[in-house]
This record gives sequence, structure tokens and C-alpha cells, in this order.
Amino acid sequence: MFANGRWSIAWLTWQFDVLELPAHLGAPLHAHLNSRYPTALAPATRRWQFFVEPGSVTPDGVKAAGGQVIAGSSGWMIALGTYTEATGRVRWLTAAPYLTSWQPHRPKTLSARCSTDILDGILM
Repeated sequence: MFANGRWSIAWLTWQFDVLELPAHLGAPLHAHLNSRYPTALAPATRRWQFFVEPGSVTPDGVKAAGGQVIAGSSGWMIALGTYTEATGRVRWLTAAPYLTSWQPHRPKTLSARCSTDILDGILM
């Protein structure tokens, strides 16, 4: 990414995790979350990136679904608006993030009678 002296901007993931999913899972999840949480898209790879509460998603389940969890103090993602040949220009899919108060998705139950979060339904 930083070859030939070209530099891009990255965000460290120490205050949030990034759930990166292929389009066939990212699009329905984005529709279910109804643009309430920051969501980004890398158009060249068609990978959807969801900002989630740290530790809220198990990496094994995400990996089995063809995605990955970017997490921890050593994790990073390309900052929105940055262009690379590999990703294209990474962009927001939601309304301006300040409208969502920059809050990552926090898993919760869908109802008192249901013990799963919407992420569980998409990843199963």
C-alpha cells in the first residue's frame, strides 16, 4: 500500500473493531442496521466495513463467513476518503458519521424473547 513513496492514512482499531464482510453479507447487514452505525465500502474489493464494539464479534464466525475482524492496538484500516489501487476510494455508506455520534454497533437482543443480535443472524 505504501509502495513508491505514496502514503495513505490509516485508522488504528484500538477503540473499535472493524467487521469486514463480502458484499453478499455486507449489503443485507447494512439494510438491517438501517444506516444507524458507521459503515464503509472499499469499492474495488466490494468489501463492506462495519464499526463494532471491541470484542463483540467472534473472529472464527466471521472468517467462516468469508470476512475478517480487524481489531486491537495492532489492527488498522484504511481511513475513509483514502484511495489505493487495491481498494479504490474507501467511502462512507451511511449518513455523515457525526450523525451517528461515531458510535460503533453494540450487540443487543432484537427483542426480549430473542437472544441473538442482528450480526448473529447474518453470520449464521
